[in-house]
Amino acid sequence: AREQKSYDLMEKYFQNTEILLVPDIVLSLDVSINSEKSYNTIVTCFRDDKEKMIDSSIKTIINNFSNNNKLKVIETDTHIGKDNLTEEQLDNEFQLLLNEFSKANLVITDRLHGMILSYLVETPCLFFDNSNHKVSGVSKWIRKSSLIKKTDSTIIEQDIINMMNCQEHEKINLTNEFASLELLLNKIK
Repeated sequence: AREQKSYDLMEKYFQNTEILLVPDIVLSLDVSINSEKSYNTIVTCFRDDKEKMIDSSIKTIINNFSNNNKLKVIETDTHIGKDNLTEEQLDNEFQLLLNEFSKANLVITDRLHGMILSYLVETPCLFFDNSNHKVSGVSKWIRKSSLIKKTDSTIIEQDIINMMNCQEHEKINLTNEFASLELLLNKIK
């Protein structure tokens, strides 16, 4: 399980099974980043399905704030909406997404992997939770990083200002957190 809520449910329903609580495996990726930022660019990456909790007013607030402060907003998604891609095509799509996130000054998202990819490429990220709270649940693994911050509609404008000025780019070493998973995988081999 990658967050506590799922872990608790698994413990309840799979009582005779070894259950591990480890970070989302994507947090173990070592990615190369483009350190050259686009000038005053915000990338938004929002859900458009039953898991979303924010309404269209959030996008309006972000767009109005951006227009008033001469910020460029680029809308993207971690769900690319394509099927049957080859490994090469998947890798190309992933690299494009990483590049887009790494060039931004800020990412605003309600997608779990939007938050994680922002963290990996060291781009400040404001996140909203989704309906199953997995974004905030997984964020606990990296909560000590100043790159990631939960926000809501009442403070989003101030959070944008604060995060656009975020200069710290520390990452949290999660190697020890993956140790139990590595031991389990070695048992299976």
